[in-house]
Amino acid sequence: MKSELATLIIKRNEDMDKDRRNFEVVWEEISEFVCPNRGDFITKRATAERIDRRVFDSTAVHSNEMLASALHSGLTNPSSRWFTLSPTDISLLDTEAVNAWIENSLKFMYAVINSPNTGFYQHNHEFLLDICSYGTACMFIDEDVNYAVRFKNVHLSEIRIKENHLGEVDTVHRCYKQTARQAVQQFGEDACPAEMGKKAKDKPDTEYEVIHCVMPRKDYIQMGGEENIPEEQRFVGLYICKKTKTVLNTAGYYEMPYVVARWEKLVSESYGRSPAWNALSDIRMINVMSETVIRSAQKQIDPPLLMADDGVMMPLHTYPSGVNIGALNEDGQPLIRPLDMGGNLNMSEAMLEQRRDAIRKAFFVDQFAPSQGTPASATERMQIEQTGLRLTGPHLNRLQVEYLTRVIDRVFKILERNRIFPEAPQELEGKDLRVEYISPLARNQRAPELSSLNAAVQAALPLIETDPSVLANVNADDFFRNALVIAGVPRSSIKSQDQLAAERQAAAEQQAQMQQMQAGMAMADTAANLQRSGIDVTQ
Repeated sequence: MKSELATLIIKRNEDMDKDRRNFEVVWEEISEFVCPNRGDFITKRATAERIDRRVFDSTAVHSNEMLASALHSGLTNPSSRWFTLSPTDISLLDTEAVNAWIENSLKFMYAVINSPNTGFYQHNHEFLLDICSYGTACMFIDEDVNYAVRFKNVHLSEIRIKENHLGEVDTVHRCYKQTARQAVQQFGEDACPAEMGKKAKDKPDTEYEVIHCVMPRKDYIQMGGEENIPEEQRFVGLYICKKTKTVLNTAGYYEMPYVVARWEKLVSESYGRSPAWNALSDIRMINVMSETVIRSAQKQIDPPLLMADDGVMMPLHTYPSGVNIGALNEDGQPLIRPLDMGGNLNMSEAMLEQRRDAIRKAFFVDQFAPSQGTPASATERMQIEQTGLRLTGPHLNRLQVEYLTRVIDRVFKILERNRIFPEAPQELEGKDLRVEYISPLARNQRAPELSSLNAAVQAALPLIETDPSVLANVNADDFFRNALVIAGVPRSSIKSQDQLAAERQAAAEQQAQMQQMQAGMAMADTAANLQRSGIDVTQ
């Protein structure tokens, strides 16, 4: 039965290979011109072999790195919090116990994500480089036997994907090579075929092609898989040796361990498209133009020589201070002179700069990098950032939905299953949580809301000065609290409504006591004055 299942999965993997062949042609070209160290789609390179022989201009390479770095620091800044949790019922945020539980849970989650042992930020940067260049990227989030989380960016050359009816990636095949020794270490000698076990002893570095197939549990059952996987584990992963058609290991997953995100995609396609796709014609052109300009500059700096067919002593000495016998005729006229190649390098450089600008715009470099020249004011800079975010907004939202939200969800559920979090308060029983992003880019996306609040205040000032009663139209607490959240102030630093009400009540009671004491003291003073005047106040 396992052999038949392995055969079906291998056949499906071959069909998935056919679906991505046209993409691989483009990915191979992108690898050459945009990320020359990350290829191996069609042509398999030897270790450290370079494929950038046709690259004469590195604008696309630097633009891709700059966009990935901007997203890394703007969406997932390691030095600050970039997400928080909140209940879908926002009224619960006014409960101190709920806020305290969320704050404690976030500490555990950030401890996992920020730990150098889990490798999130290292692999996150590789993930962003892939999605900005190829348009599709994959992160594997593993949970080992000690309940530790491991992040690993998987290169697109190893990944085949399928979508469900909702357009979500629910089937992933990862095809990679593993030595016999590594396979025995990972799966055990009993699980490996006899051939692999023998090779592990005789030739341990012999490589085998392995397919890690992760699919929904329902698909696994329909393909003839055993029903011993618990229903709670909605996905099933199988490691298959392609050569021997052997299932090396079968395991269930509560969540899809492979997180696949696309920069943008067409409805009929599963794989995404990237800024490099959109700029590929300019990238090709600028490299051809740069090669031509380099050759032209070489000719102008060291031009070909014209010389008479007689009377010149060879060889020519073209090095500095070289002496050439017979270079002049009897009249002193040169028998050797450089060929005037013509051409205008300044015009060529202007044309190259146009292509460079087009490539930078395709990678949104002008939105994330400060422009040269006179520094803009704070207001102008904010307007520039807001304009840039309107252009990149759909892509940032897609990254948050397809990538970051699923990473956070996977980490949260792994910690929850292993009872790492403190016991949740009763108010959260049966309630769902949602992810809120508080990274710099996420805050900039909400900047127009804050600008609207500020504009409303500025517009209302003249009315407030003439008629302060108009303030009764505004819920001042909600207005100020919303401004704090939009500005990025952590919710843990904002007092809950219950705490605020209790403090206000205590302040009101204290003020009433003070007023009562002052009134008592005034009455005592009055009585003493009357007493001194001869009036008996005791009657």
